[in-house]
Amino acid sequence: MEVENIGCRPCIRRDMNITITYDTPPEKIARAVEILQEILALPEVSAEADSASTDGDHEPHPNDAINQPDYPPRVYFNELNADSLNLLVVYWFHPPDQWLSVEFAHRVNMQIMERFNAEGIDFAFPSQTSAAARPVPPGAGKLGDATIEDGLLHGEDEGGATENDESAS
Repeated sequence: MEVENIGCRPCIRRDMNITITYDTPPEKIARAVEILQEILALPEVSAEADSASTDGDHEPHPNDAINQPDYPPRVYFNELNADSLNLLVVYWFHPPDQWLSVEFAHRVNMQIMERFNAEGIDFAFPSQTSAAARPVPPGAGKLGDATIEDGLLHGEDEGGATENDESAS
């Protein structure tokens, strides 16, 4: 039997499901995927900016932590859920420091909220649509000793009083 020490793991994997509404048109779904890829990507460095920096005097970009050659971030439109469209985001945070990872996740989440709101991409939340039966029209008829009036059932109880009748009280 082999034991794996996860405390020595090389990174922290984050799987995130971002749900958007079913009325999102295909162009906005594609744009949502692009936005997520942009948020997770390393910014392009111009040749001028690269030559102006010398070894050790520039700070790494926060996205360096998730853009490792063997662990690139992944973004896909992967599911048609019951109440939403799902965008899957997976990235691996290096080094495996829990609090740095949470801080990075906070930064990513805030950017997603800001960018999706700016683009008019709506997040979905669990919902359910219910269809109600047609209301019973007034005076629709009798049910035994009871009648349906104004959408309410009216009938006689054992003492002869009519339910939903003000005189019965």
